[in-house]
Amino acid sequence: MKIPFYILGLLMRYGPQHGYSIKQIISEGIADFKKIKQTTIYNHLEKLRNSGYIDSNVENDSNEPEKIVYSINDSGITYFNSLLNKILHNNYKAEFDFDGALYFHSFTDNNTIIKNLEIQGEYIQNHLKGLLINKETTASKIPPEYRVYCKSIFDHHIYHIEAELKWLKKTIEELS
Repeated sequence: MKIPFYILGLLMRYGPQHGYSIKQIISEGIADFKKIKQTTIYNHLEKLRNSGYIDSNVENDSNEPEKIVYSINDSGITYFNSLLNKILHNNYKAEFDFDGALYFHSFTDNNTIIKNLEIQGEYIQNHLKGLLINKETTASKIPPEYRVYCKSIFDHHIYHIEAELKWLKKTIEELS
């Protein structure tokens, strides 16, 4: 559901696009807050086309290879709106995989847990640095009417990551 949601939304926002262009938009504008495997984009485009949500046309420029250009149709707009409403009405539930490791702490030693918490802390700290940089560069590339939403998305992730770092530090201190 999530990847088709983003593909359909991009086609609504930017109009007809070829697959490579969609991959670029995802890489430059969405990858900071949503994990989408680039290798799956064409598979999802084909599924959306086969489901009747998008149309495709072959563009043939004599100087370049053929490109398939995808566009959203009325069925796709309806489907996108149903996905959007589903997301808006879902109750938020944060899930943290590391909590499972802490729950079953008796099957490993304390030093292993602490070491992995420290590794996670380094990874998350680097991710935070990247988000802070990308927040400004991404916001500067998009139309002004979308900037408040863009900054809000980045802030949402930044606040969660800052809370995660605080939790990691406290947990490491308590386990040490």
